[in-house]
Amino acid sequence: MTSTYQYQAFLKSGEESNGVVAAENENDARSQLAKKNLIIISLVEKANQDKGINKSIRFGRKKLNANALSWLARNLATSQSSGLPIFASLAMFAKQKAGTPTGEMLSRVHKKVGDGSSISRAMRDEQDMVGELTCAFIEAGEVSGKLEESFSKLADITENRAKIKRKVKSAAMYPIVVLGIALMMSAGILIGVVPKFEEIYNELDGELPMITRFVIFLSDTAIKLWFVYPFFIFGCVFTVMYSLKKPKVLKKVHTYSLKLPLFGSLLKKAAFARLTSVLASLLGSGVGLLESIEFAGKASGNLYVEEMFQRAYKQIKDGRSFSESLRLADAEVIPEVFIQLVTIGEETGQLSPLMERYANTLDDEVSTAVDGLTALMEPLLIVVLGVVIGGLVFSFWLPMLNAPGLIQDQG
Repeated sequence: MTSTYQYQAFLKSGEESNGVVAAENENDARSQLAKKNLIIISLVEKANQDKGINKSIRFGRKKLNANALSWLARNLATSQSSGLPIFASLAMFAKQKAGTPTGEMLSRVHKKVGDGSSISRAMRDEQDMVGELTCAFIEAGEVSGKLEESFSKLADITENRAKIKRKVKSAAMYPIVVLGIALMMSAGILIGVVPKFEEIYNELDGELPMITRFVIFLSDTAIKLWFVYPFFIFGCVFTVMYSLKKPKVLKKVHTYSLKLPLFGSLLKKAAFARLTSVLASLLGSGVGLLESIEFAGKASGNLYVEEMFQRAYKQIKDGRSFSESLRLADAEVIPEVFIQLVTIGEETGQLSPLMERYANTLDDEVSTAVDGLTALMEPLLIVVLGVVIGGLVFSFWLPMLNAPGLIQDQG
């Protein structure tokens, strides 16, 4: 029985192609589209689409982390280079990872490939676990006949994105840890030390400096209302986490984060390092420009940057060049060097190699920026720590400098 399938795909030139195809089953539909050199983004049986059913969506499964995805891509690339068939490779790696989410996913893919499905189709059914980017690389490799190269590039960009993420996190964690230590030391002083000095000052019954009275007030509040603080902290954390799940709020956070002093430049470089790396790898694997831009924007990890590239995507579909579209999207956020390289790449036909070199440059700049930022923050945080702890110590030692006056006032 023939069914009608609605598809969304890209030509090798990067032009989007949407339409319907009549086929006996889904594998037959994909085979027909592959003969037309189309890179399939989505393929849904029309009857199911009308009911709002998307068989590719699976709930309750956790996405593979960067380490698992990198391991999978690297090993599949190695097995392909050694000439081992993809069916045998899947069986071997599924057995190696038996009992893990990766092993279970590979077992499902192995079974579907054994039933006659292509590796790209089988992986597309696991999109919620491996991600859209992985599926795009595999489909591009399958269409071009370069699966080994696609798997290798996928492993490279996965590892690179994880490395950049670790660098940015390390720069952010340092001040958080130091400030956390400052808060714990301050709490210890307020709860354990200040009350003892308060007893002494109460016996003297003299007039205390304003800063000392304020510290005593903080100490009394911390001791008497200690049970409030856990709820307050939990409430703040919950509110922040809940708010960040809303796209509008997260987009505003991402927008303002690019303008932060010190950190803004680092976050911008990190976003474009991830984006450029993915763009270069996708173009080098034979994926069309439009699809590459779409995936690269998502890979940036910043919703505002992603929106800029969605604007550029629409401008290109309207007939403008990539470089012109970037300027119209937001020339202030997108680095001028990036736009200039895209212009040269379009003129020379060397866009992928230029993007790859720029990605390596940005990666080095991120490493340098992290090291420089850490070196700059060390003295600043020491000063902050000294002011906070030193201020507390000074506040309750200050009356001791005027102890004779307090005793006189008592007399």
